[in-house]
Amino acid sequence: YFLASMRGMKRMTYRFVPASRRENFIDVSEQITQAVGRYVVGQISQALINGILSFVFLLIIGAPLPVLLASFAFMGSLIPLVGTLASAIVISLLCLFASPATALAAAIYYLVYMQVEAYVISPRIMSRAVQVPGALVVIAAVAGGTIGGVLGALVALPVAASVIIIVQKVIYPRQEQS
Repeated sequence: YFLASMRGMKRMTYRFVPASRRENFIDVSEQITQAVGRYVVGQISQALINGILSFVFLLIIGAPLPVLLASFAFMGSLIPLVGTLASAIVISLLCLFASPATALAAAIYYLVYMQVEAYVISPRIMSRAVQVPGALVVIAAVAGGTIGGVLGALVALPVAASVIIIVQKVIYPRQEQS
């Protein structure tokens, strides 16, 4: 319902803004909405990478129920910061049902994958998706997770992208006029 009525909600919100400032407000709010949408697509892309790579690796090591475990890895990756770690722990423990060697291989794989995801995949995808510099992606995610837990981590990048857009489109032009 929220997505279906988004345009109507936006039009109603825009009417509360004085006509003299409405065009700029619409421009900024549309850019923020697009940045949040790109963030969601980026997060899903990152989770898809984790799910596919997990599936391939779990097949190679002979883990039990590789499709289910890879789906769990995908779902876990949708939660920034802690999701990949939590799903990696659960998957590694479930691999104990196959053998301790399988569980150890899974744990080592996820330790390596989490490093690659944190320092290569996530900053590249998110910096392109929300057009936020890579260092700021990491700082925003860590700060959001620290301050607000899982919910803070979920909203940290869209908030950072929104702040950048507001500063570029509202603050800087006002300073130039002064």
